[in-house]
Amino acid sequence: MDTVFKTIKNLIIKEPFYGLFVMGLNKRFDSNIDTAAVAIDGINPILLINRDFWYGLNEEERESIIKHECGHILLQHLTGNWKYLRDENPKLLNVSMDCEVNSYIPGLQKDPWCYPRRFGLEDAKGTLHYYEQLSQDPNKGDDPNGEKPQLCDDHSKWEDG
Repeated sequence: MDTVFKTIKNLIIKEPFYGLFVMGLNKRFDSNIDTAAVAIDGINPILLINRDFWYGLNEEERESIIKHECGHILLQHLTGNWKYLRDENPKLLNVSMDCEVNSYIPGLQKDPWCYPRRFGLEDAKGTLHYYEQLSQDPNKGDDPNGEKPQLCDDHSKWEDG
């Protein structure tokens, strides 16, 4: 956890809002997820990080991933308000939520991540906008070799909350 705390310290200096916000979250390494995630533990949000994923990132990527996870909490992506879209198309909803969050984080506006311009969409338009736009053309944003963008994180724990 020392490197997580170092990254949080850097965020407190560079971007105090994110640094102080994430400082208040419970944090733990979790090998059951592939990347990083936020989840609800009782009534509190928690930050979960796959240790191998974390140690494969550079410091800028670590800061961006932490800001990304904070974004999901701040934009209320963990609440049940999205259940109807989760039931309809959970993968598309995950991509749409990541697009919304990443539209505010320059470090995650490049491949392989999900970000609006990758799909020919504008930044800061909201999850529902991205969901509606992407549902009209499921192939929009594919790479020439047919690969889909990588999600930054794991949203599977959100149903637990």
